Amino acid sequence: PEFRGTDASQWKLSTDVSEHAHYLVVDTNVALHQLTLLEHEAVNDVVLCSTVLQEVRKNNSAAYERLRALTNAPGRRFFVFSNEHHSKTYVGQCKLGESSNDRNDRAIRRVAQFYKEVVPQMRIILLSDDVQNRKRAVEDEQVEAMSCIQYVKSVRKDDAPGLLDVVAGVVSEGPERREHGETLDPALENERDMTLRERKKAKRTQIFADHLSESDAKVGLKSGHLLQGVVKTSRYNAYEGVALVERVGEILLPTRALMNRATDGDSVAIRLLPKAEWVAGSKAAGRIQTELEEDEAKDQSQEQASSAVDQSVAVEDKKPTGEVVRIIRRGWRQYCGSLEVRKGAKDGLTQLALFVPVERNLPKVRIATRQLATLLQQRIVVAIDSWDVWSSYPSGHYVKSIG
Repeated sequence: PEFRGTDASQWKLSTDVSEHAHYLVVDTNVALHQLTLLEHEAVNDVVLCSTVLQEVRKNNSAAYERLRALTNAPGRRFFVFSNEHHSKTYVGQCKLGESSNDRNDRAIRRVAQFYKEVVPQMRIILLSDDVQNRKRAVEDEQVEAMSCIQYVKSVRKDDAPGLLDVVAGVVSEGPERREHGETLDPALENERDMTLRERKKAKRTQIFADHLSESDAKVGLKSGHLLQGVVKTSRYNAYEGVALVERVGEILLPTRALMNRATDGDSVAIRLLPKAEWVAGSKAAGRIQTELEEDEAKDQSQEQASSAVDQSVAVEDKKPTGEVVRIIRRGWRQYCGSLEVRKGAKDGLTQLALFVPVERNLPKVRIATRQLATLLQQRIVVAIDSWDVWSSYPSGHYVKSIG
């Protein structure tokens, strides 16, 4: 059949139609943000439509290569379906008033509907962390749709208990996510992102400024009011860095507030501060130290040791200083490190923990895990998912243990 390929010897999707058998059709956000889940050996019979692969390739070449590796890996059942070239799944161009993202979501839902029609004996699940996309799948295409959290907790709860730890906790980062129509999944909020609950309990205020929208940032860059650069953080301090701007040079980002959730390797839009607010390297280090003492008292001694800088910089030697107003492209990857020791660590319950990267120019990462007591004894790998304006730390998820 065409939905599995023309050569029967090359069929990848399972023909098993037992009670628990199912095919997964994943959307673009899942393919981009939930790769660790998809790479887990327990996840198979996945349909990757060409629409998704094209979007992933455009947005993240590294993620695209990981997806292609899954489709070619022996023993993994990942099938690429050319939906844009199939008469029954091609949905045409954008409708009047429809964005390209909405059109692609519609194309992916049509693929799930098509599989339901041609394999009626198989359970078809659209995997999406977008609430509106799932709602339309159920109401318009009559297709079963689940978030990643829902899928792991219901369909896979018995045979893959470790899957929950590797689900990425994608959270909103302000107006730039809402601009693309991405709706935060309530299940993700409840299971993975604890910052809202903590904020209400501690009556905390917003720590970071919202980033500019994509459209506003583009206007600013085109007009010259904003500069584009790549962030390089201090060798020993995640909260001090510079932005390397072509034909301009280095722009200081001397405080956590001015870094505004940027991390090493990020491509960012920067607003240059007035000359009266420019600082020297030594003054910048002092301001960072004050912030760390106020907001991370329990880590005071460690952060003081790690934020040492060359004091030979003259106080009067002020340099261009700026602030990050938009993350254009994240430079995040997987990081090696260990978890901070904490009391009351148990396995079997979802608990929050702070991951400390080996690379000292990276911030600590908040993760949720059901195997905290076990992971405290191991060196682990963690991926960063997002960084909310209310949180001192980025949020991430456990990937694997390495010893």
